[in-house]
Amino acid sequence: MLPGGIPRMTTVGDEPSTCFRPRDLTLVTYNVKGLNTPEKRSRILRDMFLMRASIVMLQETHFREGAAPLLRDHKFPMSYFSNYVGGKSRGVAILFANDVPFVLRDSCTDDQGRYLFVKGTIAEVVYTFATIYIANVAQSACLARIMSKLRRFQEGIVIMAGDLNAALHPPIDTSSGTSALPPHVLHALRRSLHDMRLVDTWRAFHPGERDFTFYSNPHRVSSRLDYIFLEQYRLDLVMEATIHPTTWSDHAPVSIRLTSPLFRPRERTWRLNVSMLSDREITAGTRDVLTNYFEENLSAGVARPVTWEAHKAVIRGYFVSKGTALKKAREGQRLDLLAEIRALELSRNGDTDAETQTQLLLARRTLNDLLSLDLKQAAARTKCFFALNENRPGKLLARMLRKQRQLAYIPKIRTSAGDITLRPEEISAAFRDYYMSLYNLPDSNPPLPGR
Repeated sequence: MLPGGIPRMTTVGDEPSTCFRPRDLTLVTYNVKGLNTPEKRSRILRDMFLMRASIVMLQETHFREGAAPLLRDHKFPMSYFSNYVGGKSRGVAILFANDVPFVLRDSCTDDQGRYLFVKGTIAEVVYTFATIYIANVAQSACLARIMSKLRRFQEGIVIMAGDLNAALHPPIDTSSGTSALPPHVLHALRRSLHDMRLVDTWRAFHPGERDFTFYSNPHRVSSRLDYIFLEQYRLDLVMEATIHPTTWSDHAPVSIRLTSPLFRPRERTWRLNVSMLSDREITAGTRDVLTNYFEENLSAGVARPVTWEAHKAVIRGYFVSKGTALKKAREGQRLDLLAEIRALELSRNGDTDAETQTQLLLARRTLNDLLSLDLKQAAARTKCFFALNENRPGKLLARMLRKQRQLAYIPKIRTSAGDITLRPEEISAAFRDYYMSLYNLPDSNPPLPGR
């Protein structure tokens, strides 16, 4: 049994005792600098899926209370928000992936949009997730207020993440080695975290290393402002902590991998990537594979139904090999671009060289163009879905008819007698009588042609 009540999978020899393997939880914190445009919402969901994120903690969503757009899809169906009631600024959120069986127990929101606490269970293990966004003034007082509320709310394994708007240790957490905050403010911030035994997970795994999550263009200074905190006696659950490249936001995402009580199947269900059918080289290879297969296997000794069923496995193997090659090539290109962006970010620290900044912007633009292919495939899948279902009775037609029925709702009507009625049967009778009188034309026989 791992700490926190997490079970350990037993093995027999070198082989696992089940057809499942342990599954890690990947937790990501990200200051997204506003998500009020559909493009940015698509980007954050796409990036979190590529990072295999299980729980996502967002800051600066900039959603307006009562009029927030939906930030949800089939990959992250469960989401919780805390928005600022005073306008379209601040705001935090927590998203859970579809393969995380989170069961909510309680939540705590802030009308200032500074924090959000969510408490629940994952496979009977209790977790408390807290995402925070500290003000850029009076940071110590803001954090102390949040810590006081979290202390009364917490239960089980506590994970807090967010943007503190402060470098806790300026000599190694800033490129300049200094901070504009007075020393007593930094001491108060560290004291608030120490009182709850919360430890900076990235610093615990990278002692003495200099890395940053935010770059201030006006000041030409890089700082580490984004953190993931875990209780000190839970650090053995953490497998790794990573600061990722800054791509489209002004902050870099930070992630940790945790051991968890979850398991996943060792084998996954394969599905055909229909985009390969538009590749001429792959379609030509498919034709050659099928031609050679049937020429070699259509013999008198093998029944034709057996040959026909076996060809499905052959062509599937061909598509699997081609799809794997394309995926590896594309993933390699993406990782190379991310590594280039990260190297340029680190070389820019404290440097005012305009050429480095230009190369960084070009690399980010190239990465965005590469990832935009996913949006094209999503648009093609949507187009295919509507083409297949627009004339077929099903959920799509039911949803369309439901909307039309809601638009056609008539709450009351004035009858021919001058009375106003609200009863559905009297409304229907009034319409029936009206149209019967409208179309009750006299039965006149028109003259025949030629007379």
